[in-house]
Amino acid sequence: MLRAFNIICAIMKPEKLLKKVKSFNKSKIIFCDYFDTIAHRKVHPNYVLRLWAKFMIREIPEIKMETDELYFIRKDVEKALQSKTKKRYFEIPYIEIINEIYKRLRFSNHLQDISFENFETIFKRADYRSEIKVQHLNNSLISVLKQLKEEGYKIYCVSDFYTNAKILKKIIDYHGILYLFEDVFMSSDCGLSKHNSNLYPYLLKQLNIEAEEVIMLGNNLSCDVRNANNNNINAIHLPYKNDFRQNKVSAIGCLLYTSDAAD
Repeated sequence: MLRAFNIICAIMKPEKLLKKVKSFNKSKIIFCDYFDTIAHRKVHPNYVLRLWAKFMIREIPEIKMETDELYFIRKDVEKALQSKTKKRYFEIPYIEIINEIYKRLRFSNHLQDISFENFETIFKRADYRSEIKVQHLNNSLISVLKQLKEEGYKIYCVSDFYTNAKILKKIIDYHGILYLFEDVFMSSDCGLSKHNSNLYPYLLKQLNIEAEEVIMLGNNLSCDVRNANNNNINAIHLPYKNDFRQNKVSAIGCLLYTSDAAD
């Protein structure tokens, strides 16, 4: 019998988490969230975008503006595309965000001598560099995933994130753990999200699997647990409160960037 609507709110030691995962006898497939589950940022997410802006200005001398000015252009583009598409920013195709920012910079005479192809390459590299600059792995969970992998579980990374799967795979590979995952699924690639719950049925159909075969692991009680449960997927809540508190403390000091942040 499927045991859905399962929520574990306490912080679990690796051995306890392993035991809990294995208690779902029919479930040999893991969906695992990335941010604040597999990896944690040391800073506020908005600071990551400020790093992106700093990298972009450094790589493209034509962009003669302050870091915050470019940062707010990106935020405004996200807001405009959300309004236009009626989707959240992490459900909008990544290439559309890049294209719209390129057009705005061209229109304001900041990009006259660079092709869209070169701009796209630099844009993606800046997003990648800004992310790896501020991330650290949740080694406790990684140890659990490694053991599950060794025991034959299939693990998929499932994330609501504004870049594409190729960049997240590159980030995961930077951390040396890409081998753990059968594949990576991104909300921006699918136009669907865990937040809206519609990513789950899409994944089940794409992978040709049943809900009872899957266990969702994640830190977000709504997106990773309740919405998984709403699709009859078992879920284990991993809030990692100590990391969350540290991230909040770090964020206070990162709302304004320092001059050497992107070195």
